[in-house]
Amino acid sequence: MPELIVAPHLEISRVLVPGVVTVPVEMATIGCSPGCSHDDLCPNPARVQDIPLTMRGLELHLYECGREMVRKLAPRGYDWLGELRFHGPFWAR
Repeated sequence: MPELIVAPHLEISRVLVPGVVTVPVEMATIGCSPGCSHDDLCPNPARVQDIPLTMRGLELHLYECGREMVRKLAPRGYDWLGELRFHGPFWAR
């Protein structure tokens, strides 16, 4: 469920839309934050731009998935505000 922040004095309202991304196991070598139990309520999701340079493939994959999500949501009036965060990894069952 998107989180809606209402700000009547602004022309736009910021809506956080969660998405699920599948990555190859060799890319899933970093977690969202130290000490996170990987439950549904992560206290501090990691920012994609903070991913180390050695994991550039994961960063590019996440940005590509983010752009695709924004492209699909654009007809509904959503736009990219420049921040992408991630939580995980979660192993496929």
